[in-house]
Amino acid sequence: MNFPFVCSVIKSLTESSWSHNVSGKKIITLLAGVFVISRILFLYTGVRFDSHPLDGSWQYLDPALLRNDLLNSVYYLHSQPPLFNLFLGLAIKMSAGYESMTFAVIYTMLGLLLSLSMFLIMVRLGVNEKLSFALTVLFMISPSAILYENGLFYTYPVTCLLCLATISIHRLAERATYVDALIFFLLLAVLVLVRSVFHIVWFAFFFVVLLIGKRANWKKVVVGFLVPFSVVLLCYGKNLYLFGMFSTSSWLGMSLAYNTTEKLPVDTVKSLVKKNILSNLSQIEPFSPVSLYLPYLPPVHETGIPALDNQFKSTGAINYNHIAYLEASKVYLKDSCTVIRYFPITYLVSVVGAFRVFMIPSNEYHKLRVNRDHIELLESIYNPLFYGQLPSVRGQPLGVFPKESLGKAIWHRIEQVGFFIVLMY
Repeated sequence: MNFPFVCSVIKSLTESSWSHNVSGKKIITLLAGVFVISRILFLYTGVRFDSHPLDGSWQYLDPALLRNDLLNSVYYLHSQPPLFNLFLGLAIKMSAGYESMTFAVIYTMLGLLLSLSMFLIMVRLGVNEKLSFALTVLFMISPSAILYENGLFYTYPVTCLLCLATISIHRLAERATYVDALIFFLLLAVLVLVRSVFHIVWFAFFFVVLLIGKRANWKKVVVGFLVPFSVVLLCYGKNLYLFGMFSTSSWLGMSLAYNTTEKLPVDTVKSLVKKNILSNLSQIEPFSPVSLYLPYLPPVHETGIPALDNQFKSTGAINYNHIAYLEASKVYLKDSCTVIRYFPITYLVSVVGAFRVFMIPSNEYHKLRVNRDHIELLESIYNPLFYGQLPSVRGQPLGVFPKESLGKAIWHRIEQVGFFIVLMY
């Protein structure tokens, strides 16, 4: 990573007439001081960076491959966009056995950058400085910020990138220089290449919006767009050439199956399989080990690429980048579309369930449990006060609605929702 370039980008994003005056510098320095003190206090309470997801997270390549066969493995990565795994591999190579410490330092720096970015966004949009400061501090010490800052996942970096992109597009709207346009689209490109939910169409949408909104500066918008878009298009093209998919992730079918086929009663699925309406794979839980799929798929030949051939990682976790998942996901996608056509209400109820989870405080995510006990008191105060969650439900598993008592499950679990979050939206 070109750190001088990164620093120049950050400086370019954060500089403004406000940040150069005495008041602006004092507030930014105070915010940085509050951040440092808060992190020392949380460290004292027992919060530690959790790098264990590196061993077993579905989204990550085998740590052994990241260490010893990085570029080849990332090139043949079809399950996820390439950039975060590339970041993991580079960090591992540079850490020399101190991976957890390296990631902890990087994520702490991201936390500071995120906090300052949020503050600058509010100031740029005309929010009172004192209110902006108070809201930033409230976020800075929130359970969600602490937990995601201390977990090795792409959520925190993505949030930081979104805030930087917000500042960037605001600057672009103000003055529209070539550099501003390039920085904005570079940030969007990084987002697309880190998380698959940010699609190439999402990228192109902002290009169209800026072309319309900044017609007088259309040349600057086009020039800033071309190189980042070309990189994204190259990644999509590579996946189309190698795997026959114009996407950065091959998991669409398996992910959709969770909200369609998996929500049907077992007897219904069996009946549909017998009638050849659904495939045999519909009876297998999505994201199962490859060995369960192989009897129902065309013969799978080894490619000679460990990232595609190994059924398991060196840590014992399942390798979801195995070549067979490409075909399995296609079958799941076909089955899922069939279920949506035959049982639209089932899919609609799944979407409602996902909406409920979206409205639950983000610190409730079960994979953050490593550090949750250390901030139990903070959560018990913060969640009811700022999210509007009932105090009695802290820590209850989000779970999945039981198929046999859907209505009852919905009423029982609606109390997990942060009602202030609902009102805000």
